[in-house]
Amino acid sequence: MIFNPKPTDYKDLLTVFRIGLTERLVDRAYVIGWADAIVKAATKPEEFFFELSLAKNKNRVIELIDAVPGIGLNTVTARALLGILYHNVSLQKTDLKKGTALFDHLDTRRTLSEIEFSFIIQLTDEYDWNVPSVMPLDISETNLLDFLSMYKEFEIDNYRSWGEINEKLTLEFKSLENKVKADYKAKDKAEKKETIKRRVNKLGVLLILLALLSVLIASPFIDGFHENTSLLGKLWIPIAWGLIFLGKLIYPLFQKAPRTKQLFRQRYLTKRLNLSDAVYAKLNQRILSQFQTVDLSAVKCIHLFLPIIENNEPNTWLIRDWLKSNHPEIMVVFPKTNFRTLAMKSYADDEQLRIETSRYGIPEPVAGNVVDVHEIDMVILPLLIFDKLGYRVGYGKGFYDRFCALCKPGTQFIGLSFFEPVDSIEDVNEYDVWMHACITPEQIWRWH
Repeated sequence: MIFNPKPTDYKDLLTVFRIGLTERLVDRAYVIGWADAIVKAATKPEEFFFELSLAKNKNRVIELIDAVPGIGLNTVTARALLGILYHNVSLQKTDLKKGTALFDHLDTRRTLSEIEFSFIIQLTDEYDWNVPSVMPLDISETNLLDFLSMYKEFEIDNYRSWGEINEKLTLEFKSLENKVKADYKAKDKAEKKETIKRRVNKLGVLLILLALLSVLIASPFIDGFHENTSLLGKLWIPIAWGLIFLGKLIYPLFQKAPRTKQLFRQRYLTKRLNLSDAVYAKLNQRILSQFQTVDLSAVKCIHLFLPIIENNEPNTWLIRDWLKSNHPEIMVVFPKTNFRTLAMKSYADDEQLRIETSRYGIPEPVAGNVVDVHEIDMVILPLLIFDKLGYRVGYGKGFYDRFCALCKPGTQFIGLSFFEPVDSIEDVNEYDVWMHACITPEQIWRWH
């Protein structure tokens, strides 16, 4: 039987070898042994397999693999690498904490499903940075190894079955994703019902107290009151204790629900993700219309965040295009974030600018002209929700709080929100940006 394989026949496996070698998940000896087996089995082996079997070091192996056309990450190879990571950790060949460095290479925002991306973001160190995730998940009880076990069917030796395993896993994640979304909708519905219940209870208690108060006020005018004063004198102490006891029972009903950033963050991220395409487009047009009324006469440079469209963030490309057409004299700059130092740089939107999507799914400059922060006159702020005092809830790590603190005095800070404000945010602190204004589809809120 004639067997003349080509390197391109093994694109997925070679991709796994390439990244596996870099992340120390695959041994060079294993790759060499695999190439030796091809050489022995092939009728007329291609030179690639000979060279691979004779490679003296890891760098040479990687160099040979990189020369094969079509090598690159996709859903199958990303999941296969997670499966290999799981087996290596289970066999104690790889430390789990070090193994999570693999996520840096997987381009998980592009190669995996929404729910996989969300799990990875929230289960690794990246969760500490509060990177915006596609789906808000309650995974406090979930273990990273438990998550990786979902990929355990992937092994190097069964690479011919990877396609079939991948199709099965895709269906499982789709089912899980639908369940998570359904759970959050049910949770949101239950919270609304509980709010209504609390309000009804408050109203009922208030009516009871008003009735009691009315009786006490009317008592002196009731016939025979003087004859019953001795009885009232005997009962006032138990009545007082009864009212105190009743007060303790109803006090929780009058306590305000927590209004922390974390709760608002989760609630409004979910609401924004649930926007339909039609509603999302309509809200963006309304925000653009509101922005067009802003006085830009003293503005020479605007810092404009770039949207993660998949997260239904306000589409600032519309604002950018309008500025280019109607205010070409205003320089627009875009941010590039450093998740290690939590700092940001601003790049001019000019001919030298080159934008790519980062591994976190964020469009960012990768080349261009850096603009000094003191040249910026207006900063357009991303947020999930804001309050009536002018404070915002962002994704949680404080990139813009730090950045705005570096801006020159007089710089305007303006938020964009699809939703009208909540009354207040409880855990605002001295480092939070106090916005000058916030643009919603309905109006512009101004504070100073």
